[in-house]
Amino acid sequence: MLLILIAVFVTGVFVVNFTIRRNGTGQPNSGDPNTIRGIVKTLLPSGKVIVVQKENGEEVLVSLTDASAITDEIGESLFYRDVQVGMPISAAGIRGTKDNVLIPSLVTVRLAYTYNGLMVVSVPKLRQEYFSLVFNPRLWDVASSSAEIRYKNIPDCHLIAGAPDLTVSDKWKAEMTERKIGGQVFKDTDYATESGALARRTLLLENPGAKYGLDATYFSNYLFQVVPNRSLPSAAALTCARAVDAVLETLKPRSASDRIIIADPAAPIHVDRDSPITIIGAARTYDGSIALTVVDEEDKVLFRKTVFVRSDNTRAFGYFEAEISPLGPITRPVALRIFQYSPTSGAPIDEVRLPMTIE
Repeated sequence: MLLILIAVFVTGVFVVNFTIRRNGTGQPNSGDPNTIRGIVKTLLPSGKVIVVQKENGEEVLVSLTDASAITDEIGESLFYRDVQVGMPISAAGIRGTKDNVLIPSLVTVRLAYTYNGLMVVSVPKLRQEYFSLVFNPRLWDVASSSAEIRYKNIPDCHLIAGAPDLTVSDKWKAEMTERKIGGQVFKDTDYATESGALARRTLLLENPGAKYGLDATYFSNYLFQVVPNRSLPSAAALTCARAVDAVLETLKPRSASDRIIIADPAAPIHVDRDSPITIIGAARTYDGSIALTVVDEEDKVLFRKTVFVRSDNTRAFGYFEAEISPLGPITRPVALRIFQYSPTSGAPIDEVRLPMTIE
């Protein structure tokens, strides 16, 4: 009888270890065996289960809706639908499996990432912390960091988004012009060597709200730099500049769509449950109004208001200001959702969605 019990115990241990290895939670020397780290490879049709490609290349299924919480890299709550392909992800506190899908306690994704032609940049010192750029992955690839891309046709042409100030040689000659790129005004400075070759190019965007008709009150500077590995002759510098401009034309703050921007408050939004909150922004509308809602993860509407936009015509951005009444005690994650309705289909378009925390 004792031998039978021992055999059953050994078999059970083997089965448990096999299951753990199969689901990627027991890699030797891989750190915490209950934490999965990797990249979101695929979203299953429901969006509630994802495929994570681990650092060793292995792929595992992870449940988002069974997690106790989903947060970004600074700890702000997210909806499961905020998780996108290409995001770096950590699934911690694996509590078991269901139908070969891992059940984590905490899922953390990084909103700043670069994948398949989309670059999302985080600059914590900025008031509007995140912004995005779109590039053609056939023409550009990721360089030394997720905020740096390299132009394939001219490998010495590198664009760094949200770049810090870099050292400039006293021997370089600077020439600054103001240029409009994608509706935004940049201070564009070329630094040339004594021979006239391009050594550095900086593009300073002082007011990302200008495109939307807003002043600089609500925004911080965005700085971009073109940093060649070696000085570029005139023809190569011109080709590089055109390629960079095409990327910068797509710049968009996290708080904006093509026709709507939320200027205040900045994300992440924290709200006192007993106090109203004022939303300020600009929009280019079809009928002079936008819809403002607060929703939960299942898109249940907790607050709704039609907001009128002050504008002389539908071709220009107009200013809006709206107050959300106190929302009371809400413990689950919610989001501020602003959009307008399509004049042709009636469907919501131009949506801006930002996470909100009720405190």
